[in-house]
Amino acid sequence: NHYFRLACKHKIHDARCQYNVAVTYDRMGQRHNAIMHYGHAVNSRSGSAPAFDVSAVMRRMAELQAEHVGQ
Repeated sequence: NHYFRLACKHKIHDARCQYNVAVTYDRMGQRHNAIMHYGHAVNSRSGSAPAFDVSAVMRRMAELQAEHVGQ
């Protein structure tokens, strides 16, 4: 995760980079960081087709938020 963060530090608007950081945080169980980076990924995508399934990302964000509230 450290290396993804370094690679994406100056690429806040790079949807693919933000998505990869989000997935890494998600797998590490760091919900808050995962939600934040999934949000950056969704909001950063340009008019072209995204490199990830936006609907699936939105569902995952909702799941993580529900888990966070349930704690």
